[in-house]
Amino acid sequence: MNRGIVRANQVAAMLVRLVLVSFLVAGTLLKASEYLRQGKLSEAETEIKEALNTEDQAEAYNILGIIYDRQGKSKEGERAYLESLKLNPDSATVRHNLGNNLITQGKIPEAIREFQKTLKIDPSHLSSHLMLGRIYFTQKDFDRAIEHLEKVRKQAPEDIQALFYLGNAYLQIRKNDAGLQVVQAISQMATGNVKTQLALGVMLFRNGLYREASQELQKVILQEPNNFEGLYYLGVACLELGELETATKHFSQALAVRPQSAEIYYYLGFIDFQRQQNLKAAQELVQALKLEPANVKALSLLGSICLLEKATYDAIQAFEKCTALSPDTSEYFLLLGSAYLQDERRQEALEQFQKGLRIASTSSAANYHVGFGLKKLERGKEAIEYFRKALELNPGDLKARHELADSLIDESAYDEGTKHLRIILEKDPNNSEAVFLLGKIAFQQDRYPDAAIHLEKAVKLDPSFGLASYLLGRTYMKLGRKELGEEAFALFRNLSAQEQAER
Repeated sequence: MNRGIVRANQVAAMLVRLVLVSFLVAGTLLKASEYLRQGKLSEAETEIKEALNTEDQAEAYNILGIIYDRQGKSKEGERAYLESLKLNPDSATVRHNLGNNLITQGKIPEAIREFQKTLKIDPSHLSSHLMLGRIYFTQKDFDRAIEHLEKVRKQAPEDIQALFYLGNAYLQIRKNDAGLQVVQAISQMATGNVKTQLALGVMLFRNGLYREASQELQKVILQEPNNFEGLYYLGVACLELGELETATKHFSQALAVRPQSAEIYYYLGFIDFQRQQNLKAAQELVQALKLEPANVKALSLLGSICLLEKATYDAIQAFEKCTALSPDTSEYFLLLGSAYLQDERRQEALEQFQKGLRIASTSSAANYHVGFGLKKLERGKEAIEYFRKALELNPGDLKARHELADSLIDESAYDEGTKHLRIILEKDPNNSEAVFLLGKIAFQQDRYPDAAIHLEKAVKLDPSFGLASYLLGRTYMKLGRKELGEEAFALFRNLSAQEQAER
């Protein structure tokens, strides 16, 4: 009897100890959690390591993993989560935490697997759906991103982060109706929140929806008239919409907010270039370059203006700087080659065109320019192959088709040349150069009446087309129409003298 009572007392004492330990463990975990909430990571780490000596280790390891993550100790955090999962492999929370940890380490495939395991344990785990949506969006797997983000939207329709990713994903795959529906939901929630409205406007801008972007950005400016980012993006959106006056207004306001912005001076220069106010544009671009000497866009545009204004030396200098600053951009080598051509440095021009082609072998423009460079060096047969390649890459390139036709004519390939000229005239019936080349073919084939018809039309379409007037004069002489021939030659001489004076 006494032995039974003793035994009962021992069991009772053991139970009391277990309850006390349980309370102590719970207290330790709670204290660690509170320290964690307060950002006192060292204290939280001390408390949680004490809990690791108790029986409730799974949650202790999970909290330790969170502490390590907050301290930037990702590898230690990963090990803590794995220890927790050894003890409780069906914890959706810990698997999700491990997935987040793996993302910070750049272990994306492993993170995806952990989020997928989380969803097997708990299919409604919204944070894992959101993370998978974000990962798939970053990987441009937009359909899978949408699948997960729609689940977040269904259960948490006011999760604005998920909505941003979802709307963006729809817009990326050109499902604009669905995307704009999400945008409308964000816009309604963002009322009065300048930061969110700005982010929404920028998202729409980056997806090429400039009208919708400008509407959101105007809301930003109404609340914060001096919001530089809002003014900047609104200016560019208006520029993309062809609203030059409105764009200028917003850029000017942005410049008042931030007078040292090279980017704003660049855009003001670009607008004046569009208006053909080249001197004013050049001044604005020079100001942009004073503020930011390595602004390659400003250099490139300034070089293009110099090229148009026949300031060849300045154009060459600008484009040489562009190629030095951005040696992997084919376009700048093509521009530099064009400047060399204007300066009659034909071999150097070809070398620059070839550099541009090496950078972008599938560029129609690069193939065209190499062909053009070869043509200028009277290497017509080689040029033909590059013009053909340019057309293969871009069948709508009428300039390449014209140069190919001209080169074929020089090689007496009249039928193929005529075929290309007919294609040009189908798309552009008033193309004086194509009509002229038809006249040139007829002249070289001794079909003088046909040549006269084409050349008369070319001169009518472009009275300043000196070469057409010259060949028309020769055609009239072949037809015995001497008086008309003299008139055509006189027009050619006047045009030549005028061209010389302009130079």
